[in-house]
Amino acid sequence: MNFGGLTFGKDAALKFIGEDTTGGNSNAVAETEIGEVIIPANSVYTGILIIAELEGSDSGTTNGSVTIKVRTGTSNTSTENTERRSRTLSLAEGFGDAYGHAPRICPTVFVWVTAETWTGQVYVHVTTASVDTSSTGQCLRITVLGI
Repeated sequence: MNFGGLTFGKDAALKFIGEDTTGGNSNAVAETEIGEVIIPANSVYTGILIIAELEGSDSGTTNGSVTIKVRTGTSNTSTENTERRSRTLSLAEGFGDAYGHAPRICPTVFVWVTAETWTGQVYVHVTTASVDTSSTGQCLRITVLGI
């Protein structure tokens, strides 16, 4: 099996490690944790696949944006861990629908991580930071699979 440029034997299979479905969100300007999965020591040997379902929304009064980051590392403080992927979602004023709903963007981000020491506990964090408080970043779900 070949995944992300890495080749595994025929018996390699992704297994479920953990999930966060709490739907954390924030409109803070400072980077704020909105989701977390903790990977127990020695439960992964090669790498993890992070599937993060995200949402950015705006009150519609400004041309807002949110930056959502996926981080991994050994610290329970999200901003101390390594940034693995960053997405800035631009939420332009006037792009809501005809029913008056605010602009929303809902991407799913896939991140393959092998650069961790799996013999200790590893954290997967999703964070957000808004350009102003009218924009909100939300982590709808994080699913972590491992080999």
